[in-house]
Amino acid sequence: MHNIQIPRRQFLKLGLMAALSVGLEGCNAFSNESFQSNPLSNLYNFDLPDFVSRNGEYKIAVFNQNEDEILSKYIYPLCRANLISLDAENGKLYSSIADNFQEIDKLNYLFTLRNDAYFHSDKFGYASQITSDSIVNDYMNRLDTGDPFFKNVISSIKKINKYQILFTLKNPFPYFFEYISNSNIAGIRHPEFYDDFEINIGSGPFIPFKVNNNDYLLIANKFYFDKNLPLLDYIYITNYKSLDLFKNDYTNYKFDIILSNELIDSLAGIEDRYHLQTKPSKSLIYFGISIDQSKHASNINHVQAFQNTRVRLALAKSINRDPLLKISNGFFSGFIPPSFPLDSLSKDELLESNFMQYDLNIAKKLLSESGFSGLEFRIDLPNTNLFRKIGDLIREQLILTGFKPKLFFRGLEEIKSIFDTRDFESILSKIDFDITPDNGLLINTARGVNDQFSPWGFSSPIYDYEVQESFYENNPIKRGLLSKKAQKILLDQTPSMIPLFCNSEKGLISTNTNGFQYNKLDSNFNFYSKYWIKNTF
Repeated sequence: MHNIQIPRRQFLKLGLMAALSVGLEGCNAFSNESFQSNPLSNLYNFDLPDFVSRNGEYKIAVFNQNEDEILSKYIYPLCRANLISLDAENGKLYSSIADNFQEIDKLNYLFTLRNDAYFHSDKFGYASQITSDSIVNDYMNRLDTGDPFFKNVISSIKKINKYQILFTLKNPFPYFFEYISNSNIAGIRHPEFYDDFEINIGSGPFIPFKVNNNDYLLIANKFYFDKNLPLLDYIYITNYKSLDLFKNDYTNYKFDIILSNELIDSLAGIEDRYHLQTKPSKSLIYFGISIDQSKHASNINHVQAFQNTRVRLALAKSINRDPLLKISNGFFSGFIPPSFPLDSLSKDELLESNFMQYDLNIAKKLLSESGFSGLEFRIDLPNTNLFRKIGDLIREQLILTGFKPKLFFRGLEEIKSIFDTRDFESILSKIDFDITPDNGLLINTARGVNDQFSPWGFSSPIYDYEVQESFYENNPIKRGLLSKKAQKILLDQTPSMIPLFCNSEKGLISTNTNGFQYNKLDSNFNFYSKYWIKNTF
């Protein structure tokens, strides 16, 4: 039990760190026997079989990305090492620049560095060693320049000796390991820049070169601290701005990996040399209703009938997600999309809830029993092709139950405004998640994401308490279990937000690749890229 009040949105103040307990799991290119536990550490290392050697290259196609997106999605994860690595799918932690760490208490973490890690060489060919001094200097520079993670979460970073660093947090933070293992946020950098690329010199398995505005070359770092890694000689990334140019190169067999819905959808067909894979996006599409008119003594749009539990359940049970999923080859989703597998409920777990089960006959019965048959209300939604299709389907399904909804299409900025002010009767929109899934929990609390008020006027004290409990846990696996517990409780409360689905992100993966783990989400580039292999058959 924790008898303190916590501002929901200020998740920097959330969490009670517990002793980390992690297991181990191999990547799909190798057997589990290849993993050996370091007896001095609660991190895990990967030992390569003797027969594996560096060979080949990957050519990757992406579409219409700006340079910040190219850097954050591809370049930084490949060229910057982290203190530790996290498998985002299963929550396991692995050694990287640090081969050991200790949780001293809920605010203090001691990391012990390996003594054989070096930065990429500078323009004079000199590669400096990565020590406590270099990491403290890099991280303190980020703190001084106002980087949100280091400014809001980290109180101090101190050198203990040449190979030990002590992190002290301002407050317990439930996503510490997600952030410290993210190359964009905490990837270890040298203060100097590459000679031909205006980014800080990195420390990871690949060395980046900017060929031109659309092409990027990453060459294996032969002095990487894992001596046999990476397993590719180089990676070539092309950022296409023209679909026609891409299709011409596609017919000439130029790619091993294609990472773009637009590029893949432009093809007349998929050749046998590729496997089409999909993964869930970090955008959740939902339907929400306003049940309370008060907000700081102001009157706003709402529908009083939505306060009736039968009406809310009738709405939820009216929605058949199968045709919705076909619109974009989407994924069934709860309040947290499956792109956060540690914290999201599976489809089977969601369908255990009456709230998520489609049943038109029961929906009609519930609406009739509520006395609100023929209920009229407005649905505000974005004026885009996708939401026009979704809106038409939702409207048709609700009419079958006996509701009388009307669609009001609005610009994206207007949708944002009415959501922020909670000035809607009902809304069909989406949440875009970033690194962590906390907004999927906070949006249904009494104080909402903005730590002021619920966007729906909905409140469940028992749910709020369970959300708070999940934020006291920083072990990714244990925190995920508590997050799932909170969401199951919310489903039983007949909430005002009905999660629908999340879109899919497509990838074409060549049969001559091995170890490219699309299902590992962000960890595929952040961690597993050094194990990618080119088949030689």
